[in-house]
Amino acid sequence: MRPFEFLRVPVYGDAGEACGLAGVAWDMSERFEAEERQRLITHFFDHASDAVLILDKERRVLTLNQAVTKMSGYELADMQGRLPRFIVESFEDAAKLESIVHMLEEQGRWQGELRAMRKDGSPLPISCNISAIHNDAGELVNWSVFVADLSERKAAEARIESLTHFDQLTELPNRQGFARLMGEWLAAGRQGILIIIDLDDQLSRINDAFGHAAGDAVLRRMGARLSRSLRDGDALGRLGGDQFGVLVLQGNNPKTAEVVARKLLDNLARPVAIEGSDVVLTACAGICSLFEDGADVSTLLRNADAALHHARASTGQNRFRFFAADMNVRMAERLRLESELRGALNRGELELHYQPQVDLTSGEIVGFESLLRWFHPELGMVSPVKFIPIAEESRLILPIGVWVLEEACRQNKAWQDAGMPPKVVAVNLSAVQFHGVDIVAMVKNALEMSGLEARYLELEITESVIVEDPERVIQLMQALKEIGVSLSIDDFGTGYSSLSYLKRFPIDKIKIDRAFVRDLEHNTNDAAIVRMVIGIAAELEHKVIAEGVETDEQLDFLRRHKCDEYQGFYCSPALPAGRIPELVAECQR
Repeated sequence: MRPFEFLRVPVYGDAGEACGLAGVAWDMSERFEAEERQRLITHFFDHASDAVLILDKERRVLTLNQAVTKMSGYELADMQGRLPRFIVESFEDAAKLESIVHMLEEQGRWQGELRAMRKDGSPLPISCNISAIHNDAGELVNWSVFVADLSERKAAEARIESLTHFDQLTELPNRQGFARLMGEWLAAGRQGILIIIDLDDQLSRINDAFGHAAGDAVLRRMGARLSRSLRDGDALGRLGGDQFGVLVLQGNNPKTAEVVARKLLDNLARPVAIEGSDVVLTACAGICSLFEDGADVSTLLRNADAALHHARASTGQNRFRFFAADMNVRMAERLRLESELRGALNRGELELHYQPQVDLTSGEIVGFESLLRWFHPELGMVSPVKFIPIAEESRLILPIGVWVLEEACRQNKAWQDAGMPPKVVAVNLSAVQFHGVDIVAMVKNALEMSGLEARYLELEITESVIVEDPERVIQLMQALKEIGVSLSIDDFGTGYSSLSYLKRFPIDKIKIDRAFVRDLEHNTNDAAIVRMVIGIAAELEHKVIAEGVETDEQLDFLRRHKCDEYQGFYCSPALPAGRIPELVAECQR
């Protein structure tokens, strides 16, 4: 079958009578094929997923496909014979438009990103690729414009930007985002002041008394109070924990810094209602001036932090201090703590508290983790977060660690001798201890001095200890196992998480860090990690203990997934040794 076109005319005789027909037939195959090709091209153009415009030599719209309309809202009737409105009319910078036109004339193509505008006025970030179309003689006849919608990519970049530079709890710039703001201020030459505000220890007590959810709510409210206290043009960020950073335009009033700092601290000190109780939080602040006390971000933060430490060390509440050139409070404080720590053991300022570890199936207290506390006569209770790193850096952890091990063993044996059912006591070993002394001899000596059976002692080892020298650690752990003590990996998942080591090391228990338990009910990633750790431990025949358990929901989750033990405020915080027998008896009842 072939397509033909016919032309037929009548043929007449001499007398005018019709005597026949004459016809011509043309084979239309090539024309039909060309038309079909044209239809295919037109269909492809109209229905292509890429947005395409064809422009004339003057860069006015000849045609466009449906993707352009879907993307921009403009139809062909809106733009035919005109410059592509959604691209061109969005230009606020005429110089940039001229540079693009110049490049098209010089090179015949241009590619880049633009901020376009949809027909409804909403912004449309696009990637644009414009190329010249020439005929066989090399003459310019048209322009092709390929447009890609970057809205999703830009939205993803904005989300990444938010996660990178903003604190998810308070929605304020985080430390990195705040440092970037400072850099912009410095680059612009803005005269201002930097204030670093740190809430006092009440926040940790709120966490202890009401739970971390209440503490998070307080932080959000403190951030809101600070934000409302600032003027337009000032900046606020959360630097981490309970610390905030403030940038304030200085102006011509030298008293601005003092007035603003006092206002911020006073607003923070207003009572906060928590579960029917009015709680008052105090804070302290360190202040330094941009350019006068430093011309770069790191110097300014360091100097403001030095002033903050000076404010912390002073008496009273809601204190603030200005940075002075002779301040080096951070090092002074560290040296002071180190100096005080050297005599703390002999002065009897160190004490062990014990947090119960509970069997999830029976509800029985099966052991206790021993936790070191330092009660300074002037400083009060010094946070382990402060003095433990100092003890490790100065190697004071070596004599302190010996005392902790011996005291924990002695106390456990004393409980048993007093009639308390035997329980396991767990003692943490730091990397410095594990690699700095004969740990096996130290454990043997502590057990012999106390008379405690080795099966009632558990040693908790962090992941960092394991990876420093795996082969040596394996030998030491095997030697400890031969003594009869049990071994556990502490805070599993927060360090190197070397799964390949788990099957090689003779451990008995894996401890899931509180960071994964805290948001267990709401964070699917944390839940997945906890399930994974429990599953791995079961396959390797290790027990699992979760720390930081505070709610029924957390407990139910762990029970459903067959976690063996837990510890946390749900049962009890860490208590002095004298209160432990009463707690055990109460749980038995």
